[in-house]
Amino acid sequence: MAYPVYSVVIFREAGVQGSRDVMVPAGYRWVLRDAMVYANNSLTESVHLFVSELPTGALLLWEEYQPSERSMHQWHGHQVIEYNGGAGGLRITNDASAGVDLSLSGYLLQAPN
Repeated sequence: MAYPVYSVVIFREAGVQGSRDVMVPAGYRWVLRDAMVYANNSLTESVHLFVSELPTGALLLWEEYQPSERSMHQWHGHQVIEYNGGAGGLRITNDASAGVDLSLSGYLLQAPN
């Protein structure tokens, strides 16, 4: 039996700073398809945004914004992120004091039995 597949927002927040973990719900997996990042960096330092997979630490997305840069960056791909017993998900890290707006979307699929 076929089931419909709909896009979902995996993470969306304005002004992301520091680090946070976003975990895959139990019994599911994510397919990360799109990322949109906007920075309005008025600082004299660069902004680096890292999105890595948990628990492996594998880097999935890296964006850099130069001092005084204002721009939108987009990423399109296909990354599967497993539940992994509650340890699977994404770690989002912004290493600068300027926040970025981040939206991650894709599919939420039921894990096979």
